[in-house]
Amino acid sequence: MLGTIFSVAVDGTEQKTRSSENPLVEPRFYSAKKKQHSINILAVVALDGHVLYLSPSFSGGSNDSQIFPKVLHHWYPKLEPFEWILADNGFNGFVDQGIRLTTPGTENKHYRKLHSSLRVIVGNFFARAKTWRTLTNELRVPITEETHLLNIHNKMWTVVAAFN
Repeated sequence: MLGTIFSVAVDGTEQKTRSSENPLVEPRFYSAKKKQHSINILAVVALDGHVLYLSPSFSGGSNDSQIFPKVLHHWYPKLEPFEWILADNGFNGFVDQGIRLTTPGTENKHYRKLHSSLRVIVGNFFARAKTWRTLTNELRVPITEETHLLNIHNKMWTVVAAFN
């Protein structure tokens, strides 16, 4: 990894939402990881703290590794060939697909510590964003139409990201 420049960190977060009375929509919003109904969003943050990309919102049944390939084409081509992405172990499957992405792994304790100290920038963005109650509290918009709810969620995150 000599000559590698880590320039961005990527991660996702969930926001709790109400369950739906629509049996066709209900399962798509259930997050088995958090055992709740939620909406997910993925952020790509430069190591200087600037948000470079905020994904569309996805129903809680989608995890980071499912969202990542769907949005990669929006921002990945803008990276220079020597720039690499820092991600958590949930993104391990993409390392072997030719994507310049590195995860902390489990072998080298010193590398894991360095990796975490750099990747914390995306966690810090989420922490700052979640000081806004609208992103911390349960989203109280009823799940009646999936696209409507996801659009509202994404607009809220976009506004907050602009201020962070």
